[in-house]
Amino acid sequence: MVSTCSRRDPTVSAADNVRLFQLAYEPLAAYAESKGVRLVFENWPNDNRNLMAAQIAHKIFAVKRVIAKVNDPVRAQTYRQMGINTFSRTTILGTLLLALLMEDREVGEVLLRKSLAHEEELAHEPVKAR
Repeated sequence: MVSTCSRRDPTVSAADNVRLFQLAYEPLAAYAESKGVRLVFENWPNDNRNLMAAQIAHKIFAVKRVIAKVNDPVRAQTYRQMGINTFSRTTILGTLLLALLMEDREVGEVLLRKSLAHEEELAHEPVKAR
């Protein structure tokens, strides 16, 4: 399950926002669980929203496997230590760039080759009508 864009209602309190989130999320989580889904992946562009929603899924709804995309590598590491799986595209891109600049074939060329192959696969997938 990909959970994204868990917005707050600025006209109500934080506690009321948590209740609103629970009203929306609980049926979704129950449906996902009934279908065997055991994963929540947060992919909002904002680190704070990703991490907040990931914490709610992990702590309130006891989702066993939560992954949050985090831009800030320090936050990514901090949240991993709290039991939330994270990855930082900043770190991934930095690692690739450094490997390419240092001519580290093991990392640079392998990552680049895999990335290009994945791009190629995605480019050939049919576009689904909405």
